Amino acid sequence: MITSLLSRISRFLSLYSRFSDGGDFSPKETEEFEAGIELLMGHAIQNAAAICATVTETVNSLVTRNYREAELIVVDEAARVSEYQWWPLLVFHPNAVGKIVVDDPDQIPPPVDEGKVCNSFASQLGLSLQARLQPCLPPTFLKTQYREAPVIASIYNNACYDRRLEPDNFTKPKHRPFVRDIIQYNMEEYKRTSCVVFFDVPEAKAKSDEYPRSKYYDESAYCVMVLLEGLLNAGFKPCETRPLAIAILTPYEAQHKRFSYAKTIMSEQAFLGQPKVPLGTIDKAQRIEYDIAIVDMVVVTSPGFLNKNHLNVLLSRARCGLYVIGNYSAWKKMKRDDSVPLRSFASELGRFWTSWPSAQARTSRFYPSNLCDERLNDGD
Repeated sequence: MITSLLSRISRFLSLYSRFSDGGDFSPKETEEFEAGIELLMGHAIQNAAAICATVTETVNSLVTRNYREAELIVVDEAARVSEYQWWPLLVFHPNAVGKIVVDDPDQIPPPVDEGKVCNSFASQLGLSLQARLQPCLPPTFLKTQYREAPVIASIYNNACYDRRLEPDNFTKPKHRPFVRDIIQYNMEEYKRTSCVVFFDVPEAKAKSDEYPRSKYYDESAYCVMVLLEGLLNAGFKPCETRPLAIAILTPYEAQHKRFSYAKTIMSEQAFLGQPKVPLGTIDKAQRIEYDIAIVDMVVVTSPGFLNKNHLNVLLSRARCGLYVIGNYSAWKKMKRDDSVPLRSFASELGRFWTSWPSAQARTSRFYPSNLCDERLNDGD
């Protein structure tokens, strides 16, 4: 058996050498080459002390054939894993006597495809095993947070976790020079001695795309692009010595579409070497962190789908600097039960409240109002 294995590996190495040199394979040799890859991968998996994979990859036949003896399954981001996705894990790894699920049930649950929303079992599709087990089993709350500067973490800690989270010592500004740089910048630009600034823009008027029906605010979008340009001009951009990331986050697709358009103009003008600025909605931002996040809330009359989980994700992506654009007075005046989470977050953001600086522009060269709608409607 060992002789046969060595012979097959030797044959694979010969084929791989030809492959590296750009050589052509016959159909039979292609089949041998692919079989050799599977052989080596299976051998590596079989002898691994542990493997790291997505839930889908873990039930791939290459894994299940060669790693059936696993005794422990640890699933991270478990709140995003639908319950039905767990069953193959349990079937193909029968010796796994230990199962550890790690995630935050106060963030976004598993996504349900739009085509399945009318399915009578849609509520089950959007349920994770963690969400089902959490009320029945004693959970362990991991109370130390290692991502955000303490003042950023305090927003969602107070609004969602009853102040149970504690910052690790190395998240404090004295250990993060970048946080100190942002505080200095905010002091000079906005007279705020904090790495969090909440800009109150009460005059923003809601509009909506005809299809899909989604909200956008031009006034807040102008402010976001002015903020972004100011940060980039001040040197807060990726470079060889500081690979940082500034992101724009917004809940609504219509606003996301407008920011995407503004980024296109920024690239066309080759602004500061076309710095990469990630742009995302809430669902796409979960599990991702950024050095600086500029959050455009796009909410005035009602919270819409912004429940506690969505707000928690939206305002917990920034490590070192957070800028929020919104309408403070409108949020605080909301009365319906579905607005309770937004009002809680508004109370926390109120500590960092400031009006938009009167001396600062309300228009951006990257967001020309007279061209924006026309270009978007043309499908550019």
